[in-house]
Amino acid sequence: EKLQKGLGVSQMAIVDTNQDPACLAANACLQIMQKNKLSPDDIGRLYVS
Repeated sequence: EKLQKGLGVSQMAIVDTNQDPACLAANACLQIMQKNKLSPDDIGRLYVS
C-alpha cells in the first residue's frame, strides 16, 4: 500500500537470473506486437536507447 500511494506502483516483479535488459525489452516488444496483431513487416523502424 505504501508503494502504491507513494510511487503509484501496484505490482513488482523479479526476473530470472538468465534474463537481461535486452531480453526484457524484446519480450515487451513481442507482447505488444501480439496484443495489437502486428507482424515485424508492419514495423518500419524501432528506436532503442
